[in-house]
Amino acid sequence: MISRNPDRDKPRAWNIELGFFPGGNFEWALRLEGSNEVEDAPQLQGGVSVAWRITRNASLTLEYLRGYYKQGLATDSGNHDLDKVHQVVGQLSVEF
Repeated sequence: MISRNPDRDKPRAWNIELGFFPGGNFEWALRLEGSNEVEDAPQLQGGVSVAWRITRNASLTLEYLRGYYKQGLATDSGNHDLDKVHQVVGQLSVEF
């Protein structure tokens, strides 16, 4: 029989996003997300993204996220505990 620690093995995640579409070619969104016991994922992460519709079939999106890790849940390549992370993502989308 496998013994399980009652305070572990219960991964959870959630995500809330608010999108704003003011008209024209730009839109933006706010994101807040969290997780518990998900390997290498921040416990809390939030940020903003901005999208520009270049043409009817193409758009460019830039996103910034800042996350905070729970102590001892994630490590870097040098085996040091991570406490926060900054992510910047750019995406060019083309529809066919």
